[in-house]
Amino acid sequence: MRNNKIKLFILFMLIMLTRCVIGKFDSYCKIVYCSNIYGNYDIFIMDNDYSNVKRLTKDGAADEAPIISPCSTKIVFQSNRIGNYRIYSMDINGTNVKQLTFDPGAVDDKTPSYSPDGTKIAFASNRDGDNEIYIINADGSNLKQLTFNSANEEKPRFSPDGTKIIFFSDRDGDNEIYTMDFDGSNIIQLTNNNSSDNDPAYSPDGTKIVYQNDQSGSSDIYIMNSDGSKQTPLAASGDAEYTPGFSPDGSKIIYIRWSGGAKLYLMDADGNGQHDISQGTDEAYASFSPSFYTK
Repeated sequence: MRNNKIKLFILFMLIMLTRCVIGKFDSYCKIVYCSNIYGNYDIFIMDNDYSNVKRLTKDGAADEAPIISPCSTKIVFQSNRIGNYRIYSMDINGTNVKQLTFDPGAVDDKTPSYSPDGTKIAFASNRDGDNEIYIINADGSNLKQLTFNSANEEKPRFSPDGTKIIFFSDRDGDNEIYTMDFDGSNIIQLTNNNSSDNDPAYSPDGTKIVYQNDQSGSSDIYIMNSDGSKQTPLAASGDAEYTPGFSPDGSKIIYIRWSGGAKLYLMDADGNGQHDISQGTDEAYASFSPSFYTK
């Protein structure tokens, strides 16, 4: 009997891992987001057909910026449940919450993201006086600072192959998008506009970057090649649009649109088919799971 249970568990894990490798956008995929429908930001999860919505956090604090681990067993997020923001993880069903970052000062650790193999978490923190990029092991150990600049560096995201980290920084006077090697070396500026470029995220194959730009006077969703070329607007509705991210197969982009409140929206990767998938208003930080597929 015990051997049969072990065999079934191994089979289940092999199926989960195979789906991660294949990269099929199917019912296995979930959408995680936060909403303040109950008076403060909590984390929710739903199926990719927008059904089966479940509330994962109920602690009375602001729980935000959730990202699901590559093979969908954990969620990493930021929370101010101790006063200032720290990085936390929990199981995908909302149990086993664990604080990952610690600092005795009044600092904020924000916008965490997993590496493609799930062993590292990158995040932004102002623990040295301004926002810099840091990295830790997935269990919170081995803290390392990656950027050292008097400017603000924010919202790090790994490339699908794990060799690069993309982020935005105001080091040239306004927010622009940069990449660096995973160890903090070889920083390259990708955008150079008289406007603000924020919230970058790689496509699953690493060839594209989706991001937010405000040169129209509003906040619009743009896409560009991973080298910074061919910067192209995708969504320019006149409403503010922000925090975009790709679906696991790269065919869709999820984002937030301010339309009578902050709402979840989805569109095709070419900008067509924009539609409201919100579960209410005042939603934020939406992303798909798994956060990476290796092809």
